[in-house]
Amino acid sequence: MTSALNGFTVVDFTTQSAGAQCSQLLADHGARVIRVIPTDADAFRSGGFVVWDRGKECVRLDLEAVTLEGEDSASAAYMSLVRATDVFLDDFEPSSWAQRYMDASRLRSINPRLVSCSITAYGKHGPWKDEPARDDLVLARMGILGSMPGFRPAPVHVVHPLPSAGAAVLAALG
Repeated sequence: MTSALNGFTVVDFTTQSAGAQCSQLLADHGARVIRVIPTDADAFRSGGFVVWDRGKECVRLDLEAVTLEGEDSASAAYMSLVRATDVFLDDFEPSSWAQRYMDASRLRSINPRLVSCSITAYGKHGPWKDEPARDDLVLARMGILGSMPGFRPAPVHVVHPLPSAGAAVLAALG
């Protein structure tokens, strides 16, 4: 049976739960998802990632060894991924050294049909742009923890990772 995203390829550079959940939703709808992991990382992650990584292929790539003009094997592998992909997914902080490889305009100059999606907690601009994507911190800054009903005065901890789940769904829809 044909799914909505059959024939689409997603390259997933994410490391946090929102990105993993987003690419899981895309894979569940038929996309081929290639999860890029560092050469020294374990391919199998624990916790919710056991579920969120289902249906994905893994490719090892030393992103730190990639040069955008280079001809070495890491650079060639990266360029091959960019050229063959429909969606490029990352969750690097805006000030991360890896952002130079995720720049949407640069990626589109290599592959004009590419859709680039960068999941950050607070966007790419502004005073909080490099703050960690911690669900409790995002909920607190939104005022949700202070307004949750509970058996004691606020703040009340919300067990469900609402910001990550919401970011995942909205990124997948986008």
